[in-house]
This record gives sequence, structure tokens and C-alpha cells, in this order.
Amino acid sequence: MLASSPEPCVDTEAFGATPETADLSRLGQHTGTPAYVLFEQTLRDQHAALRRSLAAAEPVRLYYSVKSNFESGVLATVRDLGCGAEISGGVERLAVERAGFDWSRVIFDGPLKDEADLARVIDDGIHLINVESEVEIETVRRLARRAGRRVRVGVRVIPPTRPPAYHLVIRTYRDKFGFRLSDLDRLADIIGGADEIEWSALLAHVGSQVTRAEPYLETLEQCFAGAARLRSRGVEITEINLGGGLPADAMLNLRVARRVRSARLWERLGRLRAPAESSPAMAGRIAERTVALRRQYNLPATVALEPGRSLVAGAGVMLGRVGIVKPPWAFVDLSLNDLPEKLSFAEWRLVWPAHEGEENVRRWHIGGPTLLTQDVLFYDHAGPELRCGDAIAVLDTGAYSIARASQFTRPRPPVYFVDRRGRLRLIRRGETPADVLHTQLPLSPTVRKS
Repeated sequence: MLASSPEPCVDTEAFGATPETADLSRLGQHTGTPAYVLFEQTLRDQHAALRRSLAAAEPVRLYYSVKSNFESGVLATVRDLGCGAEISGGVERLAVERAGFDWSRVIFDGPLKDEADLARVIDDGIHLINVESEVEIETVRRLARRAGRRVRVGVRVIPPTRPPAYHLVIRTYRDKFGFRLSDLDRLADIIGGADEIEWSALLAHVGSQVTRAEPYLETLEQCFAGAARLRSRGVEITEINLGGGLPADAMLNLRVARRVRSARLWERLGRLRAPAESSPAMAGRIAERTVALRRQYNLPATVALEPGRSLVAGAGVMLGRVGIVKPPWAFVDLSLNDLPEKLSFAEWRLVWPAHEGEENVRRWHIGGPTLLTQDVLFYDHAGPELRCGDAIAVLDTGAYSIARASQFTRPRPPVYFVDRRGRLRLIRRGETPADVLHTQLPLSPTVRKS
């Protein structure tokens, strides 16, 4: 059942500071289910590990990818840790404004930015707007001229690397975002003659859940070479941004394979788990190559990353409860509404708090409560003997779950935040059916001609 809205803050109880140490069963009893819970300490730990790995390459800028999770507790934490913010639309712009980010540490990405949002961030003094088309370059010039400002821009370039393996299934990325590296000289002529804008950055986004460092290293080399070429054309690139895509370390299983006939054999052979470097290990290699390239090209550019999933995925838990047991099916009050990333390419960790230490004795299909055929959270998943009322906790759900949740047949659940001392705070109340319908307007009476 959907949780009611309790008091916003609980100062007297501590539930544990991370998903791995929290008493998830007691936590679920307090929040009601379904509910999202986010853990501050995990955010801090992930950020610290990434920063340590990048230390050799300072100056380094981290722009937190706000679209991955823009809940107030998350934004306040990454802001306090010194992260900048990467936004891609008006909701994120308002979220970082409310969170108190300094606009000199915010960048704006996206292939079709709303003009009103562009005008607003230019007035606010945003650090950088990354442009993706010649039309957008002209739009930014016009808005900068109107605002009486000189605006810094970056140019998004298409990485020169081979696309990730999942592009065999999803082919829509090809040439969708940004310019080719071969366009840089032509763009130098276009932007170099524009008094209203200053070209100071290159942005390249390798992909999502990238599992090895080589695509980043190759892209980094090409961007440094491009920046050196632009310097000879009078364009001084001071920032090279490799975008996001660093993997969330707990989300490396290819879950889609469990739904095909040979899945169990693949699982026994260890083929369901994708071999991958950890995000800190990849960041360390990026830092090492950055130092070498700065020396090679005599180009002291700042390197930047846009971590989102790698910081926040492991900080989130989705709490629920078993409602119906009908082996091999168990129906829970969680839905793909709440966890839309389920149809992607990674599998969350699943725990049954009431059965800790028990052996897995069955294979379960874990279904959600909606009539959507695809509402299956886990398929053919090993588990204990389940009972109605058992608590369920899905880990690694901090990224893209809340931001992309839908209202198909039911309201969206509440969101809680656990601080470093393990104390619980409600940061977004659960919706009611009336909330889902509140923007609907009554149908006006038909106007009849006399």
C-alpha cells in the first residue's frame, strides 16, 4: 500500500547510514511501502572515491548530472561536496536554483534547449552552454546580444570511439548529438568571428554504463589534439569534458539474458556478468592520461566529468512488500512505474530482509501490481520461500528511478533521505490519486450557435 505522509523529520531514531548497514525491515515499517530511500553517506563515499582517483590530474571539475536524481537531499549533498551541476532542461534549472548552486559552476547540455531557459541561465551568469548545432550557436549569440553579455560556450563533439556493444540493439545514438571532430576548423570560423560568445570547451559523451576506460582515453586524446589544432586558429580551449557514463559498480549484470532459454547455462558459466573496471579505477587511468596529454600538447586544460549514475545509483533503495504469492510468481507493491530503468541493461541487487541468512530454495518471477504485461521486476530469480507480507528491498535504484517514474494507474511513492547519522527525513511526500489528476481541466460546455 502507498505510505501516508509522516512528520518530515525523525530525530530520535537511527536506521543505519548506508543501504548495506541499514535495518531495511524496520525502515520499511516506518516509511510504509512502496517508498524510495536515499542515503547521504553512500553519496559522500562514492564522491570521495572518485575525487581520490582524479587527484593527480587537478584541476578537475565534476558537474553532477542533475537529470539522474534531482531530489533536494541529493542536490544539497553534492553541492556541499563542491560539485558543479549539469542541467538539460527547465526542471533541472529550477532544482539547482532552489538547491543554491553557484551559477558559475553550472553547465547546460542538450540538443534542443528551451529558449526561455537559455535566456534565464544567460541572465544568471551560467558557466558554460554546450552547443550542438549551428542553429543553436546563432540562438545563443542572439540571446547573449540581447542580454548584453559575452557567453562562454562549449562544443559537443561525437566521440571517435567504437560504439558500446548495446548499440547493436539501440542504434539511435549514431550522429544524433553534437558535431564531428572534422567540423572543428569550420566552427572556428563561425564562432571565432562572434563577439557575443567565447568558445572555451569541448564536450564528448562516450556512452552510459561504459565498462572500460579505453573509450575515454581515446576520446581524451582526440579532444586534446583538437584543442591544440584550435589554438592555432586562435580558439583557446580551457576545459575538456568527457561527459558521463562511468558505471555504477553494483549494476553490471546483463539482466535481459535471464529471459532467454539458455540463461541458466550462461549464468552457471559466469556469462551474465559483464567484465568491467570500477569507476574509480577508470578515473585513475583518465587522470594519468590527462597529465601526459597536457605535457605532450603544452595545453593546461581542465578536465571535467559529469558523473550521475556512478554517484547516486548505489545510494538508493526501493522498499516494498509481497502482496500475493502464487509460485513461481510473487506479486509486490513495487512497479516498473517506480523503477523504469528495469528494461535497461543492468540488474539491481535484491534482498529479502525477513529472510536474511536463509537459503534460496525457489526460482521466482517478481511481478508488479499493474496490468502491464512488462511489469516484471525480476525474472527467474533465486529466492527463499516467500510469504505474503514479506519485506522486499531493491538496491542500486538511486539513479533515474525517481526522475523517470510514471503515474500509470497509481500515484508515485514518497521519497525519504537518510543523513550521515542514519536519521530519516521525508523529502518528497507520496502522491494521492487527486495529485495525479490535479492538472486536468473540466471539459467546457459545447458552445452552440443560435
